[in-house]
Amino acid sequence: MKYQLLGTPKRFADTPDCSSRGLSTESNKPKFSPLDNAVGISPIEMPVKDWDALTITVPIAISIYLACHEEPIDREALAELFFKKVDATKVRGNLRSNLNKLRTDARYNWASTFLSSKAKRLTFTVDCDVREFKKAFNEKRYQSAVSIYQGEFLHGFKGLFTAPVFNDWVEEQRRDLKNKNYIATRELARSWAEEGHGSDAIDLICAFAQKDSLSDHATELCQQMLKIALNTGEVAKGLDCYRDYKTALKVEAEKLELGEVEPVKELELLAQKLKDLNAANLNAITRAKGIQVARPITPVAKSYIPPQATKFIGRDNEINQLLQQLLDFNTRMISLIGYGGTGKTRLAIQLTTTLQDYYADGVFVVELVAVQSIDNIPATINTVLGIETEFGETPKDALYRVLEDKQLLIVLDNFEHLLEGRELLDSLLGKNKNLDIIVTSREALNISWEYRYDIQGLNYPRIKNPNL
Repeated sequence: MKYQLLGTPKRFADTPDCSSRGLSTESNKPKFSPLDNAVGISPIEMPVKDWDALTITVPIAISIYLACHEEPIDREALAELFFKKVDATKVRGNLRSNLNKLRTDARYNWASTFLSSKAKRLTFTVDCDVREFKKAFNEKRYQSAVSIYQGEFLHGFKGLFTAPVFNDWVEEQRRDLKNKNYIATRELARSWAEEGHGSDAIDLICAFAQKDSLSDHATELCQQMLKIALNTGEVAKGLDCYRDYKTALKVEAEKLELGEVEPVKELELLAQKLKDLNAANLNAITRAKGIQVARPITPVAKSYIPPQATKFIGRDNEINQLLQQLLDFNTRMISLIGYGGTGKTRLAIQLTTTLQDYYADGVFVVELVAVQSIDNIPATINTVLGIETEFGETPKDALYRVLEDKQLLIVLDNFEHLLEGRELLDSLLGKNKNLDIIVTSREALNISWEYRYDIQGLNYPRIKNPNL
């Protein structure tokens, strides 16, 4: 039996897959606390998301306190932790009554085996992730410590009304464990970066920063991450991580109604260095390959790319091929062609994410699936780009006027039912030499600017032994 007290009672680990660096993948499986049964809820049916929903009773709280300590706990000290000092005899009686419940009450029938008493000192002999975490941390086994720490100690538990001293102990444990996890993450990332595994170090920090984005620890780790990205050349990954951190910061601030929260100035300066280096790297690549670039690539910040709930996986070859093709002077429009479900949209979004620092007036993803008429295409694009029509203008006129001298990348997603509107794209590209377009469609548009790229489903590993 094991007490899993770090994180939520029913938890699915949301740490990144760092198995390449040896982190245990066991922590990525669903886990349930043995306390589930203590409140009469089976793990399969358990609907709660935090410890407060479990209504922790005093007997359960006593078992938690004991489980977190390897050494035996004195009865008197335990009594003072849970019961107000009104009368010493009454306090001892309350402790005795609650210990008896752990031994005999049907609700806690799992606990009696593990509770023992000797010379007025109590122990609760179950394995406990808190003790495992502290042991790994004290022995500087930071990789193990990070894999054990799955979230805040007793996440969501708001305290026992009758035990303020115990509540203070819970808060103290939360602060101590969170700080230790920060130190372990920092030292592990530093070690990995020094060993030449900068990419894994960035992934590790990114996961921490997104879960605790408003903390000073997240700010300090982000600063470390950006420096690792600069020193190891993991420029694109560093920028992706920083964008994810900024998104998490915004979401958390909105949830807590804190208004607009921006990263500290030091982070923005480091991120700008990464953007500059990324632009310089790409310009160097294009020169080395002999590609004639239509314009100098300069880092910018303005864009609209819809956030994605999951991490982009695979397609490295496709991204590299499309990136090189789009940088070719003669390529103005790329059509990603494929059946539904082949990943056209996700590939287009990832490509724009990679390129968003290189278009002076931004990159924009325009979703067309709900557009039923080709007459509504200009207005839909205008809405995403924030273009307003002037008096007497049509949406198409306004689009032509604003885009005439802009350096833009526009993604038009799901174009297959609007093929008759291809003339608009032909006209836009003809009027603006600094405009690039990516289209996703089940059919090619067959216009003069088009470079067709057929999309297949993701490759998957073959099963070596079909009987397994």
